[in-house]
Amino acid sequence: MGLKPLELKKIAETRLRDSEILFDGNRYDGTIYLSGYVIELALKATIAKEQNTDFPETPDEFRQLNTNMVAKLSPLQKKTVRIHELRDLVRLTDFINVIGNDVNIGAYWDMVVTWNPEIRYARIGATHAEAEQQLEAVRELWKKLSIVN
Repeated sequence: MGLKPLELKKIAETRLRDSEILFDGNRYDGTIYLSGYVIELALKATIAKEQNTDFPETPDEFRQLNTNMVAKLSPLQKKTVRIHELRDLVRLTDFINVIGNDVNIGAYWDMVVTWNPEIRYARIGATHAEAEQQLEAVRELWKKLSIVN
């Protein structure tokens, strides 16, 4: 069966610590890349928590989730559980209301929402300031996501 919300939270916490270690080691591209997974995992944990279920690992498990949630997905997204788009994931949570109602959180969200795993192919050269800004945004969003509270 799928991953429990607390399991996803533990993975996200580990990725946050890993991102901080990369930042401290001046590995800024890695910091930005890995820190995006913190938010992806936190959103998936939030989805599971709000749906009172485990996060699905297979398409069949995904189809068994709340039909209202699944109805929000595009046909392509319904075919796979491996959604990485933060914009799509947040729409499946109540956290979208926090983003819309809290200017500071909205600003942090704007900093990370464009993240996706494909940045692993991006040109190397992130700066200290870019990585620091991303890491700050990820930390602040992490504090606000419902699975953390």
